[in-house]
Amino acid sequence: MLSFNLVLYDIYECFKKRKIWTTLSYWDIKTRYRRTVIGPFWLTLGMAITVLGLGLVSSSIFKISIQEFLPYISVGIVMWTYISTVIVEACSVFTSQASIIHNVKMSYFLYVVTMISRNIIILFHNMLVIVIVFIVCRQPVSTEIFWFFPGFILLIFNSFWVSILLGVFATRYRDLASIVSHLTTLTMFVTPIMWKPNMLEGSRKIIATLNPFAHMISLVRDPLLGQVPSLESYLIMIGMLVVGLALSLWVYKKYIHRVVFWM
Repeated sequence: MLSFNLVLYDIYECFKKRKIWTTLSYWDIKTRYRRTVIGPFWLTLGMAITVLGLGLVSSSIFKISIQEFLPYISVGIVMWTYISTVIVEACSVFTSQASIIHNVKMSYFLYVVTMISRNIIILFHNMLVIVIVFIVCRQPVSTEIFWFFPGFILLIFNSFWVSILLGVFATRYRDLASIVSHLTTLTMFVTPIMWKPNMLEGSRKIIATLNPFAHMISLVRDPLLGQVPSLESYLIMIGMLVVGLALSLWVYKKYIHRVVFWM
C-alpha cells in the first residue's frame, strides 16, 4: 500500500512531465486520422450532423422553434459527448496501456491525464459546432458567458477522480466496462440534453433535480445561453469533487500497486 506522500509525489511527477502526456494526446488523435483529408475534424463533422438531426427531431416533437432549441441542444450534446466518452474510456485507461505498464515505470496518473487531455482536445474541436450554431441561430452572447469557465474547470476536475475510480475497478472487474457503457447510454435519455427540465411536471422534476449530470451540463450550458447557473448546481458539483477526490485518492493509495497484476 502506498503512503499519501507517494500518491502526492505521483501526481507531482505526472504534471511535471506534462510534455509527455500532451504529446501522447496529440499523437493519439493524429494517428487515428492519419491519411484522412480533414483529420480529427471528421469528429466535428459527425457532431454537426448529430446536432442538426436531433435538433430538428426534438424541436418538432416539443413544438419549439428550431432557432431557439438548436443552441440549447448543441451545447448539451457536445458536453455530453465529452462526459460519456471520458466515462467509457476510463474503464480501459490502464488495460489499453498494459504493454507499456508492464515494461515502463511511470506514474499511473499519467495515463489518466493523457486520456482526459485527449478528450479535451476533441471537445475543443467539437465546440466549433456550437460556435457555428450560435452564429446561424443568432444566439446572443452576454457577460454571463464568463460563468462558463468555473463550470468547465469543475467538469474537468470531476472527470479526473471518476477516471481513477473506474480505471482501477474496471481493471479488476472486467464486466464493469460493459455495465458502465450501457448505463451511460441510458443516462443520456434521463439527462436534460434533448429536453428541458421545465418540461417535467410534478414529481417528475426529481429526474433533473437528483441527476448529477444535469447539474454538470447546466454549469457549462447556462452561461453560454446567457443565464447564471444555480447555486445548487455549484454546491452539488463542488461536493462531488471533494468527496470524489478523497475517495479516488484513497483507492489509488490502496490498490494502484495491484493494477499491474490484474492485467
